[in-house]
Amino acid sequence: MCMAHCISSLPPIREMALPVLNVNAETHFAYLDSGAPNTHAYKTIFVVHGIAFNASTSIPVFTALSILTSFTEVFQKVVELAPASSVRIVAMNRSDYPGSSTVSEKELSLLSGSEDDCALYLSNRGADVLAFVDRFIQEYRLPAISEDGQTGGVAILGWSLGSSFAIAALASALKADSAVQSRLAKYIRALILEDPASVALGIPMPELNWAPGLDESIPPQERLPFNIAWLSSYFDHGDLSKRDPKTLTYASPSIARVPSIYSMYPQYSEIVDVAPLMGSDGLHMAKLGGPSRHVYEQVFFGKDIRALLPRLKVWVMGREQSGWFGITTFWQVQDDNAKYGGNVNLEMFPKTNHFVHWDDPEMAIASWKKALA
Repeated sequence: MCMAHCISSLPPIREMALPVLNVNAETHFAYLDSGAPNTHAYKTIFVVHGIAFNASTSIPVFTALSILTSFTEVFQKVVELAPASSVRIVAMNRSDYPGSSTVSEKELSLLSGSEDDCALYLSNRGADVLAFVDRFIQEYRLPAISEDGQTGGVAILGWSLGSSFAIAALASALKADSAVQSRLAKYIRALILEDPASVALGIPMPELNWAPGLDESIPPQERLPFNIAWLSSYFDHGDLSKRDPKTLTYASPSIARVPSIYSMYPQYSEIVDVAPLMGSDGLHMAKLGGPSRHVYEQVFFGKDIRALLPRLKVWVMGREQSGWFGITTFWQVQDDNAKYGGNVNLEMFPKTNHFVHWDDPEMAIASWKKALA
């Protein structure tokens, strides 16, 4: 079916603005909230998106059968299923994305400074995410973790590059004031990384790699759209148990399943916002390797964060048919976990890709709930 026909056959939409929560005097985040399920003993997942795909400034509401779209429209499907799954899902738009405040020039200038300046920039971005979580907990009176640990509490989930912000959020808790630390200790039960790439953890890119955005043989104007389609593809890798990069498929998507983006609403500008990729997110990936590695090791393997947040569990969700970038990062975290203490939970899920929350929202929620147990 051609794209033009897809566009012409879609039902009309009306739009509602996403709500906004003030994080501090300079920062606010737009967000999408599933609302509380019909129980007092629910758990909440705060979702931090990756590059380009974000929570748009509006929620398309269809007059016919819902065809779900832009981001937290990429998270819209899991948001809709959340109440029936006895969880609450809150997907926020990071700074520089629609509906949220921009990263100031003063903050961006830190990325042109020293390693300490870059570390401060990452810490500030993490503090914004943590402040959103803390403010939301108070404003909506979310249930805390029960004494037996079976109900209540919150998880922070980072998807793709969002993993960097989620990790930095927990690291910033070490610098928060005592009242915030005391409150969060009663709430935070999990950090979930959803198919993170190496750049989000400050892990060097493996020697064997490929991406359309890095391939200079591709015409410049085609690299970004090609890269987005490639990111959302399925890949038929070899035997992953061998942990051999040579068994991975790097360029050619599977023909068994179409890329996830082809089933998204074809109003591309409503789905993808590439401006931050050319600005703050691009600089984030280019400049924050060292600081990202530091907070990754601090949160995953450090004793201080475990002492501050005694209920914290760390999970890495791998997706078997995701791009090579997710697989090799999963292997690296496995190696680090074996080296530094074994306190990280890792699981590779079959028949899923980088956009599992779009293509298989039931599976996404089921896997996330494992981390909440």
